[in-house]
Amino acid sequence: MVFGQGSRGAQYHSNPYTLPMVTLDALVERHAFGAVRAIKVDVGGYEREVFEGAAHLLRTQRPKILFEFMDWAERRRADKRVGGSQQMLLDLGYRLYTRQAYVQGLSPLVQPLLQGGADMVAIPG
Repeated sequence: MVFGQGSRGAQYHSNPYTLPMVTLDALVERHAFGAVRAIKVDVGGYEREVFEGAAHLLRTQRPKILFEFMDWAERRRADKRVGGSQQMLLDLGYRLYTRQAYVQGLSPLVQPLLQGGADMVAIPG
């Protein structure tokens, strides 16, 4: 697989892979998971869809979340919407940090990061 080719966005003029998907909410329910304390997400610009599919989990269990933000990946989305996943988490009351800011004990972001890229940490508020 070529870097970034796992994204639903058009990559390198190739045909995308098609895989069956299930939401995190359905997965947690189907397997009767106990407490979910943390989630790691890296889906090439489609983090918002993962978070939408985990809305119940994010509202009730409030796990910590580590995810990747890459502006170029989000710009390849059909809607070209950059920062949507971060805004969703902010709207759910999460505090957002770049991983570097979190490790250094700096203040959370007050609005979505829209340019560049960073590993992001979301902590329930």
